[in-house]
Amino acid sequence: MKAVKRLISTKRLPYLLKIYGRELTPEVILSCIYAVFYSIIYREKYTELLKIDFSRVPFPKDYKVFSKMAALVNELKDLHLMQSGRLDKLVSKYGGESDRIDMIVYRDSERRFI
Repeated sequence: MKAVKRLISTKRLPYLLKIYGRELTPEVILSCIYAVFYSIIYREKYTELLKIDFSRVPFPKDYKVFSKMAALVNELKDLHLMQSGRLDKLVSKYGGESDRIDMIVYRDSERRFI
């Protein structure tokens, strides 16, 4: 997270403190930045600019929105890292007796082209 602190300009930290009225950890700031970059609206709006320049991060003006974005990214991160409690209940089942793969068989008659 030290690298994240260095990447966020020293001008930006006082700005965030001013608009949110509280200090933010590098993890929370990084989560919000990830949420912005992950947004389809952001990517569509800035497609051309992103091709020629560094990304700009429009932070939300409302702390509740900022906090919600960071929380959603943390949930997404936990899912990606297989650390979410949501993964405790599996919705899929193995088709065989176990999850072990003993042999892979390819049949030309069952080949599908996309």
